[in-house]
Amino acid sequence: MIGFDAVGRANTDATLAIALEAAEQYGIRCLVVASSEGETAKKLLGCGRDVVIVTHQAGFLKPGIQEFPEALRRELTNAGMRVLTTTHFFAGADRAVNRKFGGVYPAELMAHTLRILGQGFKVCVEVAVMALDAGFISPEEDVIAVGGTGRGADTAVILRPAHSQSFFDTDVKEILCMPRGHRPAPKPRFTLRPYRETDNPALAALFSDTVHTVNAADYTEEQRRAWTAGAADPAAWCAALPTHTTIVAEADGAVIGFGDITAEGYLDRLYVHRSHQREGIGTAICDALERAVSAETFTTDASITARPFFRGRGYRVVQPQVVYRQGVPLMNYRMEKP
Repeated sequence: MIGFDAVGRANTDATLAIALEAAEQYGIRCLVVASSEGETAKKLLGCGRDVVIVTHQAGFLKPGIQEFPEALRRELTNAGMRVLTTTHFFAGADRAVNRKFGGVYPAELMAHTLRILGQGFKVCVEVAVMALDAGFISPEEDVIAVGGTGRGADTAVILRPAHSQSFFDTDVKEILCMPRGHRPAPKPRFTLRPYRETDNPALAALFSDTVHTVNAADYTEEQRRAWTAGAADPAAWCAALPTHTTIVAEADGAVIGFGDITAEGYLDRLYVHRSHQREGIGTAICDALERAVSAETFTTDASITARPFFRGRGYRVVQPQVVYRQGVPLMNYRMEKP
């Protein structure tokens, strides 16, 4: 067994390589891979194996929202992969009872017991059972399951899963790789820097992707399409950024957030990549922007999604308002902070 020094997405490439090597060595036909947003799934395109991708269930992040991009689902399906979205085996009714009435229930005890060997191990077992129950794999074959801790992959297991009603007949044959211990994945180290004109394509793409994912619970598809239509021309959409104070957040050479503010204190745009929400990036960008200008009052037009964030920073709602993009109405809030 290969042991990784820490948990998390940094182990993804190594985990997939180990899984594919073992599949070749043992003649295992099928890989069952957990992938919430498709980052791990894409790496297996053209791998030469029967691949089943198991996503988060719809509503895992927010009610009604499916995190796995529909365009990627089609791409993977057209390439011969199968993508499964269904209720998590260790969630379902037990989790609903827990949230409503409290207490601990059998499925949760089972999940926490598997987590003794790590979150990735629990995920491997769970997605294999889910794939079997959906009829995506055979009960007569071993499979290699791949899971992770948070984002990416860090654990690979050879097993023959049993159907949910016979779960305890599941036969784990070998743990191919996993982290040594349960140390949490470190938050990505990010840096802030001034905007550069060459950032335009990345900023426009980040904006569009964020609106269609992070904002999806608060705005309809028609509204999101109208909102992001201008980003099809990155140069035009970013035309005002050089005249504002614009800050870009980077991690490992990739743009993961940005924001801009006028000399008068109007905070125009603030977007953080969907995979880096709640990591302090938006706060750091806002802090830098507000320090950069001398304004008696800071103002912004906050989306429904962003309003709680700005309230937490001391902004108050002046008034709700409706703006139009391509003739489509979108609600937001004029907010200010003295």
